[in-house]
Amino acid sequence: MGNQLCFYCKKIKGDHEVCVHCRKSESTKPKQPFHLAPGTMLNKKYNMGRSIGSGGFAITYKAYDTLIERMVAVKEFYPRGYVNRRPGETNVSICTGNSREDYDQWKEKFKKEAQKITSLNEKEDAAREEDIIKVFDCIEENQTVYIIMEYVEAPLLRDKLKEERMTEETACVYMTALLKALEKVHRHGMVHADVSPDNIFITGMDSVKLFDFGTAGFLGKDSGDDPLGKPGYAPPEQYRSKSRQGAFSDIYSVGAILYEMITGIKPVEASDRMVKDTLEPPSALGIKLDPNLDRAIMQAMAVRPEYRFQYVEHLQEAIEDKRVAEYPEEKIKRLQKRRKLAVSLTLFS
Repeated sequence: MGNQLCFYCKKIKGDHEVCVHCRKSESTKPKQPFHLAPGTMLNKKYNMGRSIGSGGFAITYKAYDTLIERMVAVKEFYPRGYVNRRPGETNVSICTGNSREDYDQWKEKFKKEAQKITSLNEKEDAAREEDIIKVFDCIEENQTVYIIMEYVEAPLLRDKLKEERMTEETACVYMTALLKALEKVHRHGMVHADVSPDNIFITGMDSVKLFDFGTAGFLGKDSGDDPLGKPGYAPPEQYRSKSRQGAFSDIYSVGAILYEMITGIKPVEASDRMVKDTLEPPSALGIKLDPNLDRAIMQAMAVRPEYRFQYVEHLQEAIEDKRVAEYPEEKIKRLQKRRKLAVSLTLFS
């Protein structure tokens, strides 16, 4: 008798070898040879399905909780290039020449990040936590770590941006929802460190759900030329090893997202801006928008962290026209003028 549950889409397929819903068979190979094969059981509880996303540090799978009978998302710690897994096997092995000690430390950071999100979920009122992904469990198996999260059936902001450029009003509505979620994250001493359209579900006309906090545990890791985040959205400090990062780092990312919402253009990478900053404000591209919003976007995306908004609440106030924003170059000129004046007063006093 065939398995009643399809390993891939997790819908009931009856006795059919090929699923009538997704047209895949149980013999279909995983997307990548190092991915867990559909049907793998994790913790004697989670029936693993197909992979639904992957990045530099993790692979996310759709899975089925056989005890509670619900769909979940399972995020596996898998730092690409540092570990490997043979096709058909489940255990992860460290690549030759890499340090077991480093790997174990990263695993612990990955686990602690899951614990922080769980704590964040518990501390927030149930009615107010819908904008941050819920974490149900964190387990160790196969020489690695798995975070069990809620599975969300909703479009990604990434897909929304592919459709068309947003109006100023629509962009600001979604941005307000995103900033509310980030305010909670920052209030609990966390930095997301990978805010991008790939990590934001659009769950309603004025609501979002933020997920994928996996990179946050790696702040301070020597990233070299490979940023801990998505190119175009990752701030300059994430291209530098051992650089100070904070709420202002996430603010750069949300500024980049707002820029793309308004202009329809993905911002140039921060690494290029550090060499020569050619990023033009939306108004210079012929986009008609509120002048203060134009300045707020560019202030949020200032190359130097000290010229950005330092708190998401300040960016929100600028979006609502309750705080005057400044173009970074104007702020630099103003501060330089103030310093010269201070020096002059000291010399002639």
